[in-house]
Amino acid sequence: MSLLVPRSPTSTSDWIRCPLAYTLKREWRPRGGIWTPNQLLGTAIGDGLSELYRGGSDPEEVVRRALSEGYIPNDTWELSALVKLALRGYERASQEELHREGDVLMVDEPLPSRARPDLVQRTPHGIVVTDTKVTLKGGFRYVDEYFTSHQLFHYAWEVGEVLGEPVKWCRIHLISLTPLQTLLHPIEIRPERLALWLEGAKKVWEEMASDAPTARFTGCQTRYGPCEFRDACHVLDLDPDRIESVYERVPLRS
Repeated sequence: MSLLVPRSPTSTSDWIRCPLAYTLKREWRPRGGIWTPNQLLGTAIGDGLSELYRGGSDPEEVVRRALSEGYIPNDTWELSALVKLALRGYERASQEELHREGDVLMVDEPLPSRARPDLVQRTPHGIVVTDTKVTLKGGFRYVDEYFTSHQLFHYAWEVGEVLGEPVKWCRIHLISLTPLQTLLHPIEIRPERLALWLEGAKKVWEEMASDAPTARFTGCQTRYGPCEFRDACHVLDLDPDRIESVYERVPLRS
């Protein structure tokens, strides 16, 4: 029997949503999409906080550099405005000094599955994993969804495997930029819930290793909008020549 290989939380979540979209995402991407700064802002603020947690000398410069390197010129967002917005978010989040709540064990370090928890600490309450989430606007209306977050339970399981001791809590450090506010949302990781999650995760990893990807219509429309590959499946009928008129091939990874 072959050894089961855990997949990263992002890959696993993509497969759970739709195995066919998971596969298409690795080969195609939409042409001429409108650039938005949401992901870049999250990366920049996360990088700045990681630098703070490591004891770096200038986390704000890390924020500026990440924005400068990832910025794509556009008619909607100026780089200077994004820098100001991100620094405000970083400053508010850094004031909570999460890294001082216990011994820092890991900061944005890859686990065997390539998952990268933002902060792992040993605290008086046990091992705690913190994941940073940044939202450009909208506040915290979806916070209850983290109670059953696949990503958080994956972190809890794999960090526990690596350290050889159980993770007691995972928490989301939510940073809203408009309006500017932060929230710490803890999730207790009870052994019974973790075992229930792991049973299901192993089934998905087995599928990812052996099954041909099939369409899952429940993933075609989410609260964020339609799947980016809905046209590839439902309009272009997965015909590669027709797909190429709307999508472009993703460069091969070196």
